[in-house]
Amino acid sequence: MKKNIRWRVALIFASVVIALFVFLPSTPLAKKLPELWSRSVPKISMGLDLRGGSHVVMEVQAGKAVESSVDNIIADLQTQAKSANLGVTFTRDGQQIIAQSGDAQKVLEFVKKRYAVLQHVSSEKGELRYTLLDAEVARLKEWAVTQALERIRRRVDKYGVAEPTIYRQERDQIALQLPGVKNPQEAIAFVKTTGRLEFKLVDSRSEVMLKALEGKVPPDGEILYGEDVDETGKIVNRPYLVFKQTLLTGDRLKEAKVSMDEFGKPAVSITFDSE
Repeated sequence: MKKNIRWRVALIFASVVIALFVFLPSTPLAKKLPELWSRSVPKISMGLDLRGGSHVVMEVQAGKAVESSVDNIIADLQTQAKSANLGVTFTRDGQQIIAQSGDAQKVLEFVKKRYAVLQHVSSEKGELRYTLLDAEVARLKEWAVTQALERIRRRVDKYGVAEPTIYRQERDQIALQLPGVKNPQEAIAFVKTTGRLEFKLVDSRSEVMLKALEGKVPPDGEILYGEDVDETGKIVNRPYLVFKQTLLTGDRLKEAKVSMDEFGKPAVSITFDSE
């Protein structure tokens, strides 16, 4: 009987020692422990229930991605219509496209030939209404949520939150668990800053650029600034005159990676989808 008790006491004692050996490096006492001990034992991941912190649920405005895509389509249709000498004006009403023209049949053929993702929903007194196909709307919304999830993960990592938990919740919501963050407002503000990738044509006409720098910017253009290296090796903000129309956005970007150009210098190679 006494022998069994001794074994039980020894087992309990050994269990306590092992538990302390594993647990102490994850506590504030880790600073006082031998360095070999702290390094050799992996720290226990403590979530909100142990460390405290914040649980945040954010909603992605996926509808904005649809509206942005509609705006790009309108700009492209208007440009192509002008080149084809087609008298039509395209505008947006929510997520719908309105085409106003005196020749509805020509507009129907014109739009159908160029955008298979658009469907004609109504015609009335020289006004045609189009909307994106349901499959295209679903694709854009899914892309918006996926991109937001990846962007939030990157930004939370940069913010320095240890062992965050970030996951998709329902269709257009993203949940964040930020252990140790008592006041999450700063982190939330950082995460919520928007980022959007757009590709625009640069207006290379030097005389137009000079006038733009004097304040005479063309109606269809705008001045953007980007970092560049001058002849002395100094980083400067260089102005670029670009057309306002967005030709492509990040939702068409399939891959981006660092490569070497023909002169052996670092460059960024980008690949778009087949659409």
